[in-house]
Amino acid sequence: MEYNKKKIILIFILIIVILGVIFIVKTINIRSGNTQSIAKSKYSKSELIDLINSKTNKNNYEVEYETNGNKYKIKYLNRKMKFEASNGEGKVLSYIDFENMVNTIINEENKIVVKTRKILTNEYYMPDDIFQVLEEPDCRIKGEEKILNRDAIVLNYNGKFKTGDQFFFSADNSVNINNKIDELKYNIKFWVDKESGLLLQTVIKANNQEIKTVYNLKTNTVTEADVTEPDLSQYKITDATPKQ
Repeated sequence: MEYNKKKIILIFILIIVILGVIFIVKTINIRSGNTQSIAKSKYSKSELIDLINSKTNKNNYEVEYETNGNKYKIKYLNRKMKFEASNGEGKVLSYIDFENMVNTIINEENKIVVKTRKILTNEYYMPDDIFQVLEEPDCRIKGEEKILNRDAIVLNYNGKFKTGDQFFFSADNSVNINNKIDELKYNIKFWVDKESGLLLQTVIKANNQEIKTVYNLKTNTVTEADVTEPDLSQYKITDATPKQ
């Protein structure tokens, strides 16, 4: 009887210790901001590519992001876009009609407008190099997690970039010939919105440096007025679009 009582007490103590360890781990995770882990995704690579290329759930969105010292603000509705790019030197404002392939570029300071068919952005703002990485066989789905309050699919890719011999510094994990980088290894992770297939975040690591770009996405918030050209009657307009 005494032996059983001791055994019960030991089991009880063990349970308390286990619960204590679980509590400590959860507390550490909460304090460090690591409140969730990546869950397994049911998407295949081909299904994800179809989601990204699909026009479903992409007809109304706005996004803000910053990269290479430039800030971008985009509002998009039914194949029309208001596009702003700014840095310390100035701002570019465009109204783009993707249906008719017309880009109206406005210089508000000098009251000048140029209409052209040259469009420097795509409808869904995903950079071309991300598309190229996505097509690589070694670009794999890591899983799913919530980011920016949206459910996202996470992808990972380890790549190599041939630089030639123009960079005169040493780089970790790189092929180095006579102190010149010939090949730079890098890692890229990116997060794709599970609902729309739009980009939410990219993290690029190379040579012990990290570049993180966050795409602050909102959907179903844009109105027709947001993407409609303002009154340009007081502007000098140069129409560079070819006539039919």
